[in-house]
Amino acid sequence: MGRLHKNGKHIVRNLRNYKEDLRRYKMLRELELLEKSRIVTNYEILDYKDGETFYFFKIRAELIDGSVLHIREFVSEDDYKYSFQWQKGNKMLIRWDNAPHHKQIETFPHHKHIESSENIYPSTELSLEDVLKAIERQLYQRDPKQGNPRS
Repeated sequence: MGRLHKNGKHIVRNLRNYKEDLRRYKMLRELELLEKSRIVTNYEILDYKDGETFYFFKIRAELIDGSVLHIREFVSEDDYKYSFQWQKGNKMLIRWDNAPHHKQIETFPHHKHIESSENIYPSTELSLEDVLKAIERQLYQRDPKQGNPRS
């Protein structure tokens, strides 16, 4: 019985290590998305915290058209909270988030705000990768003659 107990502890320890490694991998993957994105020119990690079962970060990413993407994510075994706010100057373009305060939205708690906090629309759960793709699509709505991103 003692041997099974030790093996059980070993399995639990390995599972804990696996979960920690998985969280680190997810965080590194987020940074890799920013590094490889053709629309991100620079980014700064403003805040980062992690624990045994979670990580949280805030990042400010500068985009090729001079706009900025503010990224906040909290990831744990049981929870995923996010806010991705894309803005140019002081003007919000779009903010995607899952703060649970718009129960009337059919996709509650997932929603987006377009140009203002008051303009609320349904949205699905999003990741940083989804948001970067959505912004890239909007930036590269091309003038057929020029093929450049909009400014």
